[in-house]
Amino acid sequence: TLIELSLNKKINVECESNFNIEPLENIGNRFQQYIKNIYFEMKRVTWPTKNELVNSTIIVIVISIFVALVIFVLDRVFTALLGIVIR
Repeated sequence: TLIELSLNKKINVECESNFNIEPLENIGNRFQQYIKNIYFEMKRVTWPTKNELVNSTIIVIVISIFVALVIFVLDRVFTALLGIVIR
């Protein structure tokens, strides 16, 4: 089958009905390659600056407190309404 990627590159993908399981001897090599790939991928990550991290953390804390207060108020209102209905 031919698959077209978003970068206008085409690759051929062969589909097999029987999966070929590699021997257990290659597990160490595959794991080592996996770790190397992780290492190189992590070098490509754009990490936030300290200022961006602090600002994002403050935003998350403020929004969390706001949502908690909204839920608290709604809980009190519905509890009061339920108390009135049950009487």
